[in-house]
Amino acid sequence: NNHNHNNNNNNVQNQSPPPSGQFDLILSAETTYTTKSAKDTAILMARHLKPQSGVGFVATKRYYFGVGGGSDSFCQAVVDINNNH
Repeated sequence: NNHNHNNNNNNVQNQSPPPSGQFDLILSAETTYTTKSAKDTAILMARHLKPQSGVGFVATKRYYFGVGGGSDSFCQAVVDINNNH
């Protein structure tokens, strides 16, 4: 897939959605700073990574003090998505 989608995701609700389709690779940094943004990042990856072969990388802190996001929130969101499918 030759699509490049650079989404500086400082405020998910104000960003335009990514183009439809599925991608080989999605890179994400600092997109899991709240539990809601962690869930939004997990949903985006679940919808837009190619099944069985897509790879997503998330660069994040373990925990964002005061706002509750981080790697644990992201991992829990992934588990929740998988349990609902």
